Amino acid sequence: MSSFDGCVSIKPVKSHFSCQFFKNNRSKLLAKLPKNACVVVAGNGIMQRSGDTQYPFRQDSNFWYLTGLDVPDLVLVLSNDSEFVIRQERGVIRATFDGDYEDEELKSTSGIEKIFFEAEGWKNLHGHFRTNTELYFNLPLSNYDNRHGHFVNPWRRRIYTKLMRFAPKNEINDIRT
Repeated sequence: MSSFDGCVSIKPVKSHFSCQFFKNNRSKLLAKLPKNACVVVAGNGIMQRSGDTQYPFRQDSNFWYLTGLDVPDLVLVLSNDSEFVIRQERGVIRATFDGDYEDEELKSTSGIEKIFFEAEGWKNLHGHFRTNTELYFNLPLSNYDNRHGHFVNPWRRRIYTKLMRFAPKNEINDIRT
């Protein structure tokens, strides 16, 4: 752990896989889609346990398979001409109590060179809609999964809601199929 503006900096969990493994996974996914596809994949967010505590974080397996990133609140954007990750800015309180991570760690783990904070990331995603007309997303389940009997992580639904406001004319295809 290292100091970061008076806060504790958390390091993403090191993977035993090289960044080339994750790059290959992204390439295989894009090869199965139309050339004009834009893929948006939301990882998991942090879940509240009680009051001001949270459950231990576990990344969405599909997101991890494409990126190797084991940190919360990330969104992957892929197309044939670009790839980047959108991350949330952590406020001072959250960074102090939960730690923060460095973009260089995310880049070296995933092999993705562009990491944007939300405002710039969503602006870049908006630009992709002009040239990539087919939008794919890991669509969220309902808030409660009857099949497994548990509540689902709300991060994906939050990103889906934002995508619907952001690109209401685009039909969103389920990337999971």
